[in-house]
Amino acid sequence: MTIPLDKLSADLEDALERARLFAEERKHASIAPEHLLYILLDEETATAAHLGRRGASTAPALAALTARLNRQPNNTLEPGRRPVASRGFRELIEQ
Repeated sequence: MTIPLDKLSADLEDALERARLFAEERKHASIAPEHLLYILLDEETATAAHLGRRGASTAPALAALTARLNRQPNNTLEPGRRPVASRGFRELIEQ
C-alpha cells in the first residue's frame, strides 16, 4: 500500500499546528511530544478513528496525557508569544 506523501504532509502539518495551539491554550511555553500525541489521539483524528475501529479506546491514554500535561508548569508562556518546540519535540520530529 502506497502512502500519499502530500496527504501525509498536510495531515502532519495540521497536527503540528494543532499541537502548538493546544500548548498555547494551556499556557505552556514549549510544545512537548505529549501535546502532539494528545492531538493525534483526540477523538476527531484519523488515528483515533482507526484505533476505535480496531476496538481500542483512546480514553485511558488521553487521561494519562492530561495528567502528565497538568504536571507541567502553567503560565510559562509570556503574553503575545507563541510556544516553541521543546528539545524532545524537535528530536521526535527529526527521527
